[in-house]
Amino acid sequence: MIESIYPSRGGLTDFYIWKDAPKERIRLNKPISELNDKLWGLYRNGTEAQ
Repeated sequence: MIESIYPSRGGLTDFYIWKDAPKERIRLNKPISELNDKLWGLYRNGTEAQ
């Protein structure tokens, strides 16, 4: 049932916050983007989180 309500969309790379005001949207999504980049870097390099 959960899958029918919240279908998979590819993971964290598809997560973002939508706001009509572009500056606010960028400000709110910046930390998410930075964490996503860090996670990909850790995955690619096989290193541990610091």
